[in-house]
Amino acid sequence: MAANQAFQLEETRGWRMGLRNLMRKENGEWFKTRRWWIQLLIWLVLIDGLLFFLLVGVPQAAKLAGQPITDSEAFRTAVEALFGIASMGIGLGIIIVTQDEVIGEKTSGTAAWVLSKPASRVAFYLSKLFNNGVSILILMMVIPFAIAFGLLWSKNPGMNIPGFVTAFAILVIHNFFYLSLSLMIGVFAEKRSLVLAISLAGLLGGQLMMNIVKELMYFTPFGLSSIMAGVANEGPLALPGILWLPVGITLLLSLIFVLLSIWKIQKLEF
Repeated sequence: MAANQAFQLEETRGWRMGLRNLMRKENGEWFKTRRWWIQLLIWLVLIDGLLFFLLVGVPQAAKLAGQPITDSEAFRTAVEALFGIASMGIGLGIIIVTQDEVIGEKTSGTAAWVLSKPASRVAFYLSKLFNNGVSILILMMVIPFAIAFGLLWSKNPGMNIPGFVTAFAILVIHNFFYLSLSLMIGVFAEKRSLVLAISLAGLLGGQLMMNIVKELMYFTPFGLSSIMAGVANEGPLALPGILWLPVGITLLLSLIFVLLSIWKIQKLEF
């Protein structure tokens, strides 16, 4: 198995000690197993399959029903659905994929074994943050969204490309929030159920709360999907200044989660 690769001689010191070996191990768990292509297939079907249906299937169905919709209406609806599904769906996927990354190794004793080698605790955490982050970015976002862009552009060559790119950048920030949150809870908690419960409460419960308390949209990540769709359709300059605030706050919270995780993991006893 990729997770059982032999460690190589480590010559670095300080917080980077063991980082290269740990990065190799974590990368192997993604790309030297079936995990990478299974994840890629899931998100190609979910994101691009849905988008193709909205761009082609829905207008045809509406036409056959005698209630045709315009190309601009179909395009706008498809963009809104794309970022709505991507923000919620990928956020959920991140939580599921990373729920066991830290806490699983803590409870199984793997973390204690790894850290008995020449490896720092900070390197242990950063290897998981970086490798999971890059793998999620490539497999769940970049490749599916490159195809999604091609589908949208084929239907509307005049689409707002800077707006689409900016909306994608906001999506990356949104998903980084849930990645850093899930890993942080894994560092602090002792039970797997807590990782799922708290992370899902933030993702799903936050959406429900925002429907009740509209003001949450201005300082939480819960309304970012609506912001993404607006930016993708109208362009970044059309977004009111106040709606950039939750984007910045979401990024700041993510960085705080990372710093808290680094602080806590150095105090844990394995």
